[in-house]
Amino acid sequence: MKVIFTPQRSDCIMSVSVKEDVLTIEVDGIIDSFDFSMLNDGDIAVDFVSVLNPNPVLSARKELGELIVDMISFYGKNAQESEILVREVMLNG
Repeated sequence: MKVIFTPQRSDCIMSVSVKEDVLTIEVDGIIDSFDFSMLNDGDIAVDFVSVLNPNPVLSARKELGELIVDMISFYGKNAQESEILVREVMLNG
């Protein structure tokens, strides 16, 4: 799964894990999972309902068999420069 992180200033603490096409996110101790296994090539998913506040998942799509998720990454007031840049990460699980 390719995740494209767009940085946003926040004091929220977030962790992300992946198992196959399921993305599990914890934000400030609250956990939610997003199952993208039903996406077919060319499909795009947006407007996710979640218990996370804020919900960092912006969209998900499948292109040529690859799942791509756009989401927010949070960075604190003392963030390093690498944390405040848009970045792509491959998550496997």
